Amino acid sequence: MRSTQILLGRAGTGLYLPPTGTQSASFSYATVQASAQAVLDAATTACVPQSFYIQVEADSGTPWGDDTLIGTTKLPDFFFTAGTLTPATITPGGTVTFTADLYTACPVNAPSTLGVFLADANYNLLSYIGGISVGAGTGTFPVAPTAITFSSAIAPGSYYLVLAADVDAVIAESNENNNTGAFSLQVVASQLLAVQGSASALDSDLPGPVRANIEQDAPSMGFVDGYVQAFGTLSR
Repeated sequence: MRSTQILLGRAGTGLYLPPTGTQSASFSYATVQASAQAVLDAATTACVPQSFYIQVEADSGTPWGDDTLIGTTKLPDFFFTAGTLTPATITPGGTVTFTADLYTACPVNAPSTLGVFLADANYNLLSYIGGISVGAGTGTFPVAPTAITFSSAIAPGSYYLVLAADVDAVIAESNENNNTGAFSLQVVASQLLAVQGSASALDSDLPGPVRANIEQDAPSMGFVDGYVQAFGTLSR
């Protein structure tokens, strides 16, 4: 990262002593080598502090060193990186299948639940469809293809299928405001059914009130007649 020299003064006893007081040195990220910048970047993004060493050599002799820590301990942070809903247009009584990738760079130490909701075109929650178990660990938690069959009584219109990571708020996260994602879903009359092969991508840029509504209504709100008939559950 950086090297510096300290001039030693010779005392009458033959000892070579450093100057009195605390010695300090600093370096700039912009001036260190590219390889050192990569090391510093890794320490900044790491989930726990990283060990580095301060090394001292007297007259190019045997080195002596001591370790120090750079960085901080970081909390996990769930967010969605991908997902697909197929088909994106159904008739009442139709079935959709969704997948999703939930990610955290820093590990979670306890399991949690991914909540699945149905919302109207204004993100007002209509039904808590069910929960999917998410295990502990780090990296990507893939949600395998999961089917939802809607009631034949559901009214045609525009809806959102909303996913909420850690719906029960059991995991302390560095950012609690990026846990949701939504698929666009159209329910149409039978004679107006669009191509069944259409799909909807997961959108993680949801309006702010969505999270507040989820915290207020889940998991106490249950299945609502007229919306959902069956839900496939799974665990990781």
